[in-house]
Amino acid sequence: MNLPSEAYEIIIAVILISVAMVLVNYITKRSRNFRSTRNKKARKQFPTSKIL
Repeated sequence: MNLPSEAYEIIIAVILISVAMVLVNYITKRSRNFRSTRNKKARKQFPTSKIL
């Protein structure tokens, strides 16, 4: 496959963005689980739909 350099740059950018999104999802899931285990009673008082 003989791709131009622009195609390689686009592919590398897409890979970097996907890796960054996976890292962000992992970090937010960990922090959400940590927060919910810390104060489940406080979170039950406020519905999540109002926060979001």
